[in-house]
Amino acid sequence: IEQITVSRSKNPKRLSYYLSRLENKVEAYNDDNRRVYGEFKWSGSNKKVEESDYYYFTFTPYSSKYKVVKDKIYIELVD
Repeated sequence: IEQITVSRSKNPKRLSYYLSRLENKVEAYNDDNRRVYGEFKWSGSNKKVEESDYYYFTFTPYSSKYKVVKDKIYIELVD
C-alpha cells in the first residue's frame, strides 16, 4: 500500500476528509487478478490528522465472497 501525502495545515482536517484519497490509493484484487470493489471506512473518521502517522481503515467488499479487511496506511504531512 502506498502512502497518502497531504499538506500540513494550521487547521488539521479529519480523517473523513481524506476518504477519497484512500479510495484512490488502495485497491483489492482476487486470486484471478480481478479488482474487488467495496466500501472504505476510516477507523475513527472524526480523528484529526495532526501528524504523519499510520491510520487504520476497513475495506468491506460488496460481494460476500470476500472477507472484510482491516489495514493501515501512512499519511505524511508535508510543509
